[in-house]
Amino acid sequence: MGAIDRSGMGAIGIALAALALGGCDPLDCGEGTHRDGAECLANAPVACGEGTVLRNGRCEVDPSSLPDGGAGIECDPGTSPENGRCVPDPVFYVACPGGAVPTPGPGCEAMEPGEFCVTGAAVDLVTGCPPAEGAGLAAILIDPFAALGGAPPLGVAPLGPGGSFSIASSGSASRLVVIIDELDEMAEDVWTRSLTGVRNSAPIAGETYRLVAPATAVADRAAWGAALGVDELLEDGYLVGRVFATGDDGAAVPAVGAEVQTTRQGITDCERGPCLRYFDDDPALTGFLPVGTTTTGESGAFIIINDGSLLQLDFDVGQADETYPTVSAGANPGSAFHMVLAPAP
Repeated sequence: MGAIDRSGMGAIGIALAALALGGCDPLDCGEGTHRDGAECLANAPVACGEGTVLRNGRCEVDPSSLPDGGAGIECDPGTSPENGRCVPDPVFYVACPGGAVPTPGPGCEAMEPGEFCVTGAAVDLVTGCPPAEGAGLAAILIDPFAALGGAPPLGVAPLGPGGSFSIASSGSASRLVVIIDELDEMAEDVWTRSLTGVRNSAPIAGETYRLVAPATAVADRAAWGAALGVDELLEDGYLVGRVFATGDDGAAVPAVGAEVQTTRQGITDCERGPCLRYFDDDPALTGFLPVGTTTTGESGAFIIINDGSLLQLDFDVGQADETYPTVSAGANPGSAFHMVLAPAP
C-alpha cells in the first residue's frame, strides 16, 4: 500500500473549516439560545427580574422583596413561609403534658451562595416537651463519617426558645446528623448525647432541611440500663425510637403491634450481638416487654442495644394499612441514636 498523502487530507480539512465559517451554515439559533458546536443551547441566566434572585442557576423569589422578608405570604395549615415558599412544618408526635410547645427554628433566610440550612427543634423523645430554657444545650451538625476521622462540626447553634435551632453551612458532607448535647463539656451531664439523622446523602446548596431532633435525659438512659441489666448503655452505644400510626382523627398516635424490621439478621436474638427490645405499655418508657416479643406495645417504642461495633441499619416497619418510608440509622460506642418512624404522608 502506498504512503498516505497527509498534506492532501490537511487541505480538505482546511476547506471544510472554511466552509463551516462561511455564510452557508443552515444552523440558526433563536432568541434566548446560543450555538455550542452543532447545537443550540439555552443561555444561562445572568440577571434576574425585579423581586427575584439568582440561586443555583435559576431565578427564585427574593425574600427581601416580600413583606416581612417573605413571612407575610399566606400558607396552608401545616406549612410555614420560608424564602418566599410554603414549606412543611416539623411534626411533633407526642404532646407535652405541661403544655410547652416545641418551636421550629426560624430557618436561614440569608444563606450565602453554596450554603444549605438545617433547622428544627429539639424535643424529649419520652415526654414530647422541649428542653427547658437555660439548659445549656446546642444543636451540632456533623458528617458522621468525617467526625469519626476527627473532622470538626459543620455548624453549632445553641438551642433557642422552645428548643429551636437553625444552622447554615457550606461544609462538604456525604450525609448529615444533628447532635443535641450540652455545649459546655464541663457542665452537669443532664442530657444524653443524642443523634438524629437529617439526610443520608450529600446536602444540596440552597436547600433547607427541617426536622425534629429527639433527645433523652441521662436519668432515662440510666433507668433503661437498669431494667435491661446493662451497666452503661452509652459505652457500646444504642439506638432508641418510637413508631407512630395514623389515628382515627388523622393525628399521629403510638403504633401498637408494629414490627420493627432491619436489614441485619439476628437483631432479635438477645443471646448474641445487637439486641432489639420493645418498651412496655407505659408511655413514660420505664420498662420492657419480655424477650422474644416481636411487635411494639402501646408506647410504640423500642431500643436496640449495641454490641460495641459500628452499627448501621436500614429500618422498615411492618403494620397493616400504613406505608412507612425506609429510614437509615446507626449507632456506635459513645452515641445514642434517636429516630421516629412515622407513616408516609
